Amino acid sequence: MSERPDPTDYLLGELGPPDRARAAELERDDPVFGADVARLKPLVTRLQGLSPDAWESALGGVAAPIVDRSLPRFGCEVRGRYGNLQL
Repeated sequence: MSERPDPTDYLLGELGPPDRARAAELERDDPVFGADVARLKPLVTRLQGLSPDAWESALGGVAAPIVDRSLPRFGCEVRGRYGNLQL
């Protein structure tokens, strides 16, 4: 990795293993990166805890995910910028 990882990507779990390790190292050793992570962590945690209804309300119904719980599950998870999708 040649550039500094994005603290938001780090907190959302969107980094691969090498980048995640580098971000953890920066969080520990770099005061600026560590402060960014500490500042963003409560917000990211709060956003990840929002229900789909809250996202729909916040987005005005424009990009709310449609989840059909009647479909079979495949036992895997897809991680994305706006949350994780259980398949």
